[in-house]
Amino acid sequence: MNRPGLPVPERTTHALALLLVVGLVAPFVVFAAPGLVGAQHSFVVLSGSMEPAIDTGDAVLVERVDPTAVEAGDVVTFRDGGASTPVTHRVVEVREGEFGRQFVTKGDANEDSDPGVVTESELLGRVAFTLPLVGYVVGFGGTPAGVVALVVVPFGLLLATELRSVVSGATRGRREPDDVDDTDGPNGVGEAERANGTEGTEGTARTDETMDTTATRTAAGTVTPDEPTGGITLAPGELRIGLGVLLCAGPYTAWVAYVTTAGWAVAAAVAANASLALAAALYLSGRDEAAESGPTDAPTGGVDDGR
Repeated sequence: MNRPGLPVPERTTHALALLLVVGLVAPFVVFAAPGLVGAQHSFVVLSGSMEPAIDTGDAVLVERVDPTAVEAGDVVTFRDGGASTPVTHRVVEVREGEFGRQFVTKGDANEDSDPGVVTESELLGRVAFTLPLVGYVVGFGGTPAGVVALVVVPFGLLLATELRSVVSGATRGRREPDDVDDTDGPNGVGEAERANGTEGTEGTARTDETMDTTATRTAAGTVTPDEPTGGITLAPGELRIGLGVLLCAGPYTAWVAYVTTAGWAVAAAVAANASLALAAALYLSGRDEAAESGPTDAPTGGVDDGR
C-alpha cells in the first residue's frame, strides 16, 4: 500500500512555507556568493549618501567593468585613496586624463561632488544589483546572538516541521486499511453470484476475462509503474551521499559563522543548514514509504515438491 499524499491545504501550506524559506535564504546566498549572478563583490551600504536610490543597510552587488565602458550616470564602487572601506557613488562626469580615464563622483543625497577624482586603478566595478535591507540582517548576523537567531533557530524549526510532516504522513498511511474486495464466499464464489445460482466456474471465467482485458489494456499502451514519468529521480544512494556532505557542511558553516561573525559566513550557514533540513526530510520520507510498501514479488528461491 502506498503512503497517501498530504491533504491539499497542508500541501499548500508546505509549498508556501518552502517558497518563503527560499525567498528569505536566496538574498543571503547571493550576498555570500555574488558570482551566482555574475558579480564579483558584495558590500553593505553604511551611509545614506545615495538615498533614495540606495538606502542605509542595503547591500550592493558590484560587477567588474572595463573603465572605458563607464559612463556618466553609472553607480560605481571604488576605494577612495586606497582606503579599506569602499565608497559607492554615482558618476557625474568622465574625464580623459594623461594616465587614463578619471571619474568625478557624487552621492545622490549630497549637494557637492566628491573631492578629487576616481582613477581607473581605484575603480572596483559598477553596481549591478541592490538587495534592500540585507545589510541590517548581515550586520546582526555578525554577532553571536545573530548566529543563533538566524541559523540555529530557523534550522531547528524547519527540521522539526519536516520531521513532523514525515511522521504524520506515515501514521496516516498505517491507519488506512488496504483496499481489499472481500465479496467471495467460502467456496470462492461471490455472494451476488451465489444468489443468482452462478457456479464458481463462471466466476473463474469472469476473472480470467478481466485479467485478459487488463493485459490487453496494458499492451495497448497503458502507463505502467515502471515507465518513466519525466521527473527528476534521486536514488537512495545518491541522496545519502548528498546528505552526508550536508551533514559535514551544515555544522561546519554554523561554527565558522559563530567564530568569524562575518556576513558571508552567516549567509553560507543559513543556506547549508536549510538544505540539510530539506535533504533529511526527503531521505526520511523515502525510507518510510519504502518500508510501508514492502516487497512486491513473492520469494522464488526454493522448490516445493508437495511433500
